[in-house]
Amino acid sequence: ITKLKKLNLKQIAPTHFGMYDDVDWHLNTLQENLDATETWLDEVMPSEPSLDELRESYTKWMEQQSREQGLSEEVIQVYTVSNPIGMSADGLLRYWNKHKNAK
Repeated sequence: ITKLKKLNLKQIAPTHFGMYDDVDWHLNTLQENLDATETWLDEVMPSEPSLDELRESYTKWMEQQSREQGLSEEVIQVYTVSNPIGMSADGLLRYWNKHKNAK
């Protein structure tokens, strides 16, 4: 994200969402969301949840984050059907084991 900010881009094209001129907003929001996810992981992972527990917990947390960011229940449902939120927990677990919990 830091490297992208240094490029002084005029537009950004998030996958599947078209072109946008508000590059700084997109990059700042991405950083905020990544930071929030890392904080959530730091709180949840020390209890060593099973993958199923992590999927369930992450889904609930992401749905709450979505509501707080103003997404309607309808939009949340569309995202859930097209890309089930819990599937991202698998990647978060790999990230945790590789980068955060490395021995």
